[in-house]
This record gives sequence, structure tokens and C-alpha cells, in this order.
Amino acid sequence: MEKLIDDYWKRITPSELSYSDTKGLNCLRENISQYLKVYRNINCSPDRIIVTTGSLHSLFLVSSILLEKNDNIVVENPMYPMAHSLFKNLGALIQPAPVDDEGINLKGINCTNPKFVYTTPSCQYPTGVKMSMSRRFQLLNWAAVNETYIIEDDYNHEFSNWEKPLGSLFGMDLQERVVYLGTFNKLIHPSLRLGYIILPEQLIGPVSGLYQQSSRFVPRQDQKAMSAFIQKDYLNKHLRKVIDTAQHRKEYFVEQFNAILGDWFQLETSCLGLHLIAHIKKKQSDLYIEQKLMDQNIRVHALSRYYILPNDANGLVMGFCSVNQKQIKETIRKIGEIMGQL
Repeated sequence: MEKLIDDYWKRITPSELSYSDTKGLNCLRENISQYLKVYRNINCSPDRIIVTTGSLHSLFLVSSILLEKNDNIVVENPMYPMAHSLFKNLGALIQPAPVDDEGINLKGINCTNPKFVYTTPSCQYPTGVKMSMSRRFQLLNWAAVNETYIIEDDYNHEFSNWEKPLGSLFGMDLQERVVYLGTFNKLIHPSLRLGYIILPEQLIGPVSGLYQQSSRFVPRQDQKAMSAFIQKDYLNKHLRKVIDTAQHRKEYFVEQFNAILGDWFQLETSCLGLHLIAHIKKKQSDLYIEQKLMDQNIRVHALSRYYILPNDANGLVMGFCSVNQKQIKETIRKIGEIMGQL
């Protein structure tokens, strides 16, 4: 990516220093459209794609258009805490739906005129569950009956949907009810700040208008570089390399973790994402352990924080993909020392 950005600045023309289209550069939207056709079996016009800085930015734009204060929405429980905070700040009445081994379960949800359902079907965060095909049809049917939207956050599909891919909700939707959120930040690097939305026709104008009046557009050089990254097939090669690396690091993490921390934690290895959940065997609170580890510059997340309602969850959500084997081993050894002191 760095070389592609350098090439852009070497070849830039004066006209390219002006404002860009709020929706994103045509070349990037066309390449994203082709990329999704290959990897997600999504057929959509580039005109329906808006380039953003990532999934949370996309979610803010769509939610701001759809929501008024005290509107009902349905969300997964547990869920991504930043999304929960966003919905609360917009004044939504949040109706939590439990997650089972097939994904979000809407049985028992009975709220008036929900504006949308927010879901992460490819890899539910944080449980790592992939939504079953039957549950996907149920969700689409529920949205049709309740005349509401589905916001499909597909933030992790490259990693969770590689070996046994399931089609997206967007690709299954026949009624223009699904908003699709995607991002390159997980796949390339968080500092890239590049994502996208695919919108139903009726939402393109309102979302574009809000975007233009706020952050306006993603920097042109990043869009040009990503467009070339896709077009030159670098993304495909990078994707295969990252998936292979992630798998090796996961195997090493599990091996080291169970050997050193098995007395304190029960590691759940079925998660399809780039993190694992370690359930605490002892009586210590996950919030307490989270803080003790953070005091030693070890970043973990208490599982109980992801639940909306009072719960008995007690574990740690731990990433493994962004560090090498040496760092994994050293960090797990350090966690062992801290747990021994506790």
C-alpha cells in the first residue's frame, strides 16, 4: 500500500487536488463491486456503494438517517460495545436479542415499529458464531413482516467465511431491506481507515447528504491506492497470506495458552474470528483481571462488558493475530505470572 500511495503522489495532476465525490472515487467503487462479486457473491452497482472510513463510520451514517429519539432497534446480545454506545447516544430504545449457536434469535422479540436489526452474521462479535442459513431466512422474513431494515456488519467475512462460505444477507435480500457494511481496516491495518456501505436505493441520497455535510470524503490517495491494490490482484494475494498467518498464530496461541494458563482459564477455540474467549475458572471477576492485565500493558477485554443486560459472563476476549509467535509466548508467560500473584 505504501508504494501505491507513493506512486499516486508521483503521478498526481492539479485536478486531483480538488474535492472528491462524497460517495467515493468511481475506480474504487467499481473495484469493490468486482471484489464483492468474487468473494461474497454480491451483485451490486458501484452507484450503490459509498466509501467511508470504516464500519463504525458507516454505522453512524446509516443510524443517523434512520433513527429518531426513542425509536426501537433490535441488536445482538452480546454485541460490539462501540455500536451499543453509538445507538444509545442517538437515543434509540435498544431491544437485545440473545445469540445461540445459530446466530441472533428473534423469538420473544416484540417491539413496536423497529427501525432496524443490527447483526454480524459472518462472525458474531464476540462469540464468533456464524449465522446458519435457516436463521438467515428467518431474519429476512422477520424484517419483511415488521417492515424494517437489517444492518449487516460483515466486518470479518474474509477470515470467518473462507473455508465454508455462506452468502451474505445482502445477497439473499429480495426486498431492498439490507444495508451492508464492509471494511478493509481489519484486513490491511486499522490505521488505513477505509470501509464501505452498500445501500438500498432509497437510502443513497439521504446518507450521501449527511456524509457531505460532515466528514465529506475519504482522502483521495488512500482510495486510489486501495483501488490499485484490488485491481492488481494484490488484495487476493495478501488475503491468502494473512489467513494462513492467522491460522498458524491461532494454533500457536492455543498451544501456549493451554500449557501455561490452563489452570486458570478454559479457552474456547471454536471462534471463527481473530480473537478467542477464555472463560475464567476461578472466582475472580473478569473486570478485575482485565484491569490488572491492563496495568501491565496487556490489552484484553472483559467478556461481561459485551452484554447489555445483567449477566453471569466471566471471561476475557483476547486477540492473537497482530503479534508474532515470540510476542505471543512472552505475553502469555507474563499473564501466567500475574495470575499467579492474584
